[in-house]
Amino acid sequence: MKLEKEYKYNGKAFQIDGFDYENEYSFFLLIESCQSEFSEEYPQTPANYLHMNFDGMQLIKKCFANNGEDLSNEIYGQEFVVEDMDKNFEINQKMDDASNKTLVYAISTEFEPDEPLCLIIDNSIADNRLVLKYISDSDDDNRVEITNPDGLVSAISPE
Repeated sequence: MKLEKEYKYNGKAFQIDGFDYENEYSFFLLIESCQSEFSEEYPQTPANYLHMNFDGMQLIKKCFANNGEDLSNEIYGQEFVVEDMDKNFEINQKMDDASNKTLVYAISTEFEPDEPLCLIIDNSIADNRLVLKYISDSDDDNRVEITNPDGLVSAISPE
């Protein structure tokens, strides 16, 4: 089973720290709000994937750069290479192994603290758009268990 919903946002409203001062919320809070809406529309199936283009992922990264912390060695989101998410993960692991940067595969949010939200860089997604998806491992599952093979999935949340 696969469910998805696209959300629009104004990326220019968010400052260097990932905060929209005019509306008084962070980009991270916007994601949590979208998760809540997704959950209302699709009960029992929390979003487990967040697809955005590279610029959108940079907004997430800004939310984690507390007090000007240098995160230039971190990449937020795995590249969208193939539709099969298991194969996509394997390909990204190989790229990660060859890289000198830290790849953040997933984040956790206050809305779903026990459900990692896998980050996917998908440059076919338009600017100022994010797509939340629920992708099940099998057709008879109502929920997906996201495993942490060999400790490679990073699930983090901002302070």
